[in-house]
Amino acid sequence: MFGWMAVPELSEKLDVVRAVVPTLILPLAAVSLILNALATFIAGLFGLELKWEGPKRLIEVLLKPKVLLAALLFNLFIVGGYYGFQYCKGFPSPLWYISFRNSRYRSNQVSPASQGERALRNYTDSIQNWNQHKANPHPPHAPRSAPPTLKQAWKVKLPRGVFGAVTLSGESAFVGSDDGNTYELDQKTGQILRRFYTGTPVTPSPIIWNSRLFIGEGEHYSHHCRIYSFDLKSGEFLGAFQTQGHTEGTPFLAEYQGVSSLFIPAGSDGIYAIDPLTLQERWHRKIGHADAEVRTSGSLVFVGTGVEKGYWQRSHRAFALDFLTGQERWKVELAESNWMAPALIGKEVCFGTGEIYSKAHFGQLSCFEQTTGKVTHKIDVPAPLLGIPVQLGDKIFTSDLEGRVCAYGWPSATKLWCIQSKGVKAFASVTPDGEGHLFYPTAHAGVAILDDHSGQILKSWTPTASEGAWVKSYSRTVQGPDGWFIADSTGTVRKLN
Repeated sequence: MFGWMAVPELSEKLDVVRAVVPTLILPLAAVSLILNALATFIAGLFGLELKWEGPKRLIEVLLKPKVLLAALLFNLFIVGGYYGFQYCKGFPSPLWYISFRNSRYRSNQVSPASQGERALRNYTDSIQNWNQHKANPHPPHAPRSAPPTLKQAWKVKLPRGVFGAVTLSGESAFVGSDDGNTYELDQKTGQILRRFYTGTPVTPSPIIWNSRLFIGEGEHYSHHCRIYSFDLKSGEFLGAFQTQGHTEGTPFLAEYQGVSSLFIPAGSDGIYAIDPLTLQERWHRKIGHADAEVRTSGSLVFVGTGVEKGYWQRSHRAFALDFLTGQERWKVELAESNWMAPALIGKEVCFGTGEIYSKAHFGQLSCFEQTTGKVTHKIDVPAPLLGIPVQLGDKIFTSDLEGRVCAYGWPSATKLWCIQSKGVKAFASVTPDGEGHLFYPTAHAGVAILDDHSGQILKSWTPTASEGAWVKSYSRTVQGPDGWFIADSTGTVRKLN
């Protein structure tokens, strides 16, 4: 969700503009006038006489209405040009160009045989509901397998960075890149099989349903972004759904009473529910700035909002919306902004909160009754919670911006343990492997493997010099049938086994 970490701060750009746009002649002339007056006064103390008609005359000329009006118009032209350029830069690529580029990609595939091989691939659904583990957790005192000794099976370098997690489907791995493409890789070899062009940086993780690929786009300055749909059997571009915001939050697909809906967080444009087959809107609610993935439970859709970048008003809330109509069931204030998907724990829904656009040393896990919105638990932590909360049995795991991973017992909300990894500005989430281990990509020290009962770091993996330097990952490690997949902020995709 969050291209907000891959681009320079917009506020810094605006500060530069404010510093250079104002007309310099007026203040310089005023300074000159003051200095000349001071010099004349000092000279008078020594019996000297200085003339300073020049600066005084200049001030008189510059203070004429026509000159002031011209200066004002000039400033408006410069400011308007800058903001106009930034606004135009935030638009996505034209649909005709997206269709053209993807048709070129399809026609340039390596050979008819490779096209046929891809057409025979089995694409399983992958809709990102990974932080709800319904299987029984590994018993704390049961014999545990040793943590795996990881090694790098393959590495692929994409042209630009990756923000979202790798999405696995059948024998393929899909990953979106800041270069405006989503790549399909072979899980066994890492070979790039094909790519899907959308033009704008692909910040969210792709999702796959019914052999269709859905891709969001955008960074925080983007607007009028879309969700794109592709047929994975043919590679055909099926169409797009238009929003007024950016779609950098990962979409989520769910079914209720025989109705399948794709839920799209659209930044300042709120949230949409659309038909995933026809891409037609079912409902739209402008609830605030929505970048977080949703989660659903029966007839309820849970989503949180955060503060709009560049604005200071407090606007962070949690909502329960009706699955079929989008009508508000309840709304509550959050202590800070919510940027990632909530966790459903029994009859509760829990949101991780914290700020990313201002220095903050506070976060909170805020939990509510699913049906009423009544507060059930609030756990304060010393850093923003930007990892997605992960529930496993009677525990919930959190990870924060300062690289801290913690476990809490449930429903007591008792802290069981916390470990501090190396490095800060950590955005990744933990991933359980079902064998009593948690995989956590640290900011500066590779992938740590933790004991989910004690929090002890059992092993860690860091690439060797020949395997390529470890770089911060914004996403979690993803467990496949025969290994783990991780992508980093420089565009390096790895498989470990």
